[in-house]
Amino acid sequence: MIFWRDGIRGTDEQGRRLLCIQTGFYGAEFDVEKASMIRLGAIRNAPDYETAVAGFNKLMDAVPASSSQLTIEAGGQIYHCSRGAEPWIVRKEPVQNYWVIEQEPGRKLLDDQRTANKTTNMRLREYGRYRQNFEIDRLIFKNEKGELLPIRVRLLVESWPDLLKLSLEIVPNESLTGAMAQISIDGLKKAEVRTEKAEWKAGVRQTVALVIPFTEAMASGGTDVQVTDRMTGKKVPVCYDAALDAWKVQLNNHTYKPAVLNNLDRYDIHLSNPTDRERVFRILFANEMGWHERNLPPAEQGLRDCAGVMGAQMILRDEKGNPLGLPLQVAHNWPTIKQTRKATPDMQPWLDLDTWDYNSWLRYTAVGRIPAKSEWAGRADMTHALWGGVPQASYYFLTLIGWGYYTDWDVAIQGNWGESVCYAIGGYADSDITDMRPLYVRSYDSHRAVPFEWTPNQGGGNFLHYKVNGEKQYLVTRRYTPVPGPCLTRTGFYGLTEDRKIEFRITAEHPRTDDINRSYYRLQYKVLEDTEFDQLAFFQYGSPTYNFFNPKAVAWGSRNGLEFEKEYPLEGRVEYVERGIPFQGDAPWWFSMHRSDKEEGRGDQGSLGQASRGLVVRSWNAVLGGERVEKPHLSFMGTNHRYPGLLAEISPPPELKSLKKGDYVDMQIEVFLVPKIPGSYLGTNKALKESLPETADTWKAAYRQAKGNDLQLNVTHGTLQRALPVEIAVGADGAAMVEVTGGMAYVPFTFTRAPSASAPSLVELRSGVSIPVDQSDHGNDFWQAERDSSTGLYRITYNLNLDTPKDQPQTRRFRFESETKKEK
Repeated sequence: MIFWRDGIRGTDEQGRRLLCIQTGFYGAEFDVEKASMIRLGAIRNAPDYETAVAGFNKLMDAVPASSSQLTIEAGGQIYHCSRGAEPWIVRKEPVQNYWVIEQEPGRKLLDDQRTANKTTNMRLREYGRYRQNFEIDRLIFKNEKGELLPIRVRLLVESWPDLLKLSLEIVPNESLTGAMAQISIDGLKKAEVRTEKAEWKAGVRQTVALVIPFTEAMASGGTDVQVTDRMTGKKVPVCYDAALDAWKVQLNNHTYKPAVLNNLDRYDIHLSNPTDRERVFRILFANEMGWHERNLPPAEQGLRDCAGVMGAQMILRDEKGNPLGLPLQVAHNWPTIKQTRKATPDMQPWLDLDTWDYNSWLRYTAVGRIPAKSEWAGRADMTHALWGGVPQASYYFLTLIGWGYYTDWDVAIQGNWGESVCYAIGGYADSDITDMRPLYVRSYDSHRAVPFEWTPNQGGGNFLHYKVNGEKQYLVTRRYTPVPGPCLTRTGFYGLTEDRKIEFRITAEHPRTDDINRSYYRLQYKVLEDTEFDQLAFFQYGSPTYNFFNPKAVAWGSRNGLEFEKEYPLEGRVEYVERGIPFQGDAPWWFSMHRSDKEEGRGDQGSLGQASRGLVVRSWNAVLGGERVEKPHLSFMGTNHRYPGLLAEISPPPELKSLKKGDYVDMQIEVFLVPKIPGSYLGTNKALKESLPETADTWKAAYRQAKGNDLQLNVTHGTLQRALPVEIAVGADGAAMVEVTGGMAYVPFTFTRAPSASAPSLVELRSGVSIPVDQSDHGNDFWQAERDSSTGLYRITYNLNLDTPKDQPQTRRFRFESETKKEK
């Protein structure tokens, strides 16, 4: 994983801005403003992935100190790198323009979006479970007299679990004689590489790279990878990168047609290991428009993007089409090279030299082991919108280089029609949640109102919103992403507040479904030290600095129905209009925000695809100020992000002004967007469609969700672990049995501790008859598997359609069996 040690806004005690890479084999820490390494070393006896993420800085603190030096010699002079990333300034106060990080004074702002950090020279390129990649551009090299070397230089850092690669790429502004470049590392781990002295011609790239391995056990040399496109019957290009000890597969760019949403690109994979030892295969599956357009003249490049670039999802499967459960790291780049040139022109000369890397692309990274003298055959299938006929769930890192930004930006998408939810927790946008778009509605283009394109952005939100002495304490975050989809994504954001007084664990899940944009969150906060606060919210729907929503009415209630509906004046003042309203009755508690007519920059009336907001608190457990708090409270605050709006908070009791060590909150919530206009819904969910004429743009839409998915579960074989999304541990025989009453649309059911992911079965029992659950379009394309590396067991997830006529609850029975049970 990769993370800012003290958050993107913070520095350590010495004022250094530190970026860390941590794997199961080693740790590395970089002072980005000096482009130097300050820690490097092996990590011994590393814990499992989730435990390592939750440990915050514990493992990095044990990594030994190190130092690095970047040196260039030219014309008999020695030049050392004197500056890396340009310093940036953080605005502490909310601003009209939500992009909150500026560079050092004097740098020119770009007009589009009025954003200073468009010109930053520090960029995160990719990150995730296996592969981290960042660059620092426009390095400054000076000799002992303080004279500048006339060159363009960047440092590229690429990390795999067991090796680290540092590269200097140099383009001289003028020809240089006797030129040489060197990278050296000193410490417990010593390494050095230098080029031979030579003449460097102006405008010609020079490269020096240092690869630091941390184990030989993962080497994949001597192996072979073959991939065949089943749609064409032809082999696709595969190349081996010896320096990174990894294979790269260049996938074909099959046309994505929104009119045919269940497209499935299919590839056969054959891996062979003829050596006498186990090998690890590192494989990067890529669809890169720069590669496909490499022979086109520049004027014809960047005119189209990768097929289904927004929501495309890859699933690794065995020869029979069963999902393997092998984790994938997923990264996308939406902009074409033409868009990137316009947004970030100062990234030359790299845009011309590496067009393939700055054009639209999809990348999927997998790591797996193959025994000695053996072969493996399987499939890599790519779906672009639907999995088993239902909008799939996908989760990935979105590179922002095409927009000029340098920080992390996570995207969850249901289907392929714009981001369902974007995350920038503790990031530069001053809003943990940014874009949110309703599912299966007409696009934000009011004139065309076309189907299956970008839907309106009505997003904004925060998780723990905590202010002390007028200053927001941002979340210093580590990311855990075990499951990118396609049935239920799961991501964890773990860390501490900036003042280190509150620990948080945020689990975000996004389901495959056909009705509405729905997200599940478990929010866990633990107070580590006594603290007083000015403002505290456990979740904000809408952010003071990012809120594309102006509801004319709000309502709230409980399992029993509506408690209150109210209108608040939208005056553009960022202050509370009502604070600390206690929920009444029994869970689930809910609120609705409706009658909004605006969105992101689409005119006063907005478009036909707008939505209403809703939230359900499914469970709540809290001790605050040393006292148990039985129910959550609700607050409303005015906003003025581009126009007057309103946000809602799950908050503490209004009289609470301080927290005590040992206080905690543990709650599960469901957050959603429901179509505002009945005729704008384009999906296949009959129950939702029939409900909208009565419920759309009213509190009834939120109450319908709260009541409808208040499941009653009776597990007669196995163990119930969670009510929603449903999670059931199978019995010792690998089977489970459950009765469920209620439910709306496609509800996620995960069966844990399954001994195998090969051909599991799920049947519904009706009047003594077993009816197989089969939602497939292309065979086995409706469930997902996830392997637990610590136990070797599996999590198998389905999405069960529990809709009923007129939303009347019915009881249904299901039986799950893994392959082990069936073999008996």
